[in-house]
Amino acid sequence: MGRYKVSVILRVVVAIFLILALGNYPYGFYTLLRWFVTITALYTGYLFSKVGSREWAWVLFITVVVFNPLAPVYMAKSTWHVVDIFVAGIFVFSLSRKEIKDAG
Repeated sequence: MGRYKVSVILRVVVAIFLILALGNYPYGFYTLLRWFVTITALYTGYLFSKVGSREWAWVLFITVVVFNPLAPVYMAKSTWHVVDIFVAGIFVFSLSRKEIKDAG
């Protein structure tokens, strides 16, 4: 399986989990979500940067900073809901960007 296909699968799964995060789950779910979002954004940002799409790379690297589980950003739950929906939209919209297909 190529890098591009892995990236597509990761982005779809993470977008689904970000929408699910609007529910009420134990703290561990949100910690695991931070790891998944961070890894997916880092990997996909790398692929975008590899093909010269700097704007997308920056958007995804900013996502890494916001969701980083090692140096967490703390916000109210209602704020996280807005961020989760926005970032899910970023991942879904990034699926329409085919330039990273060349990277993998």
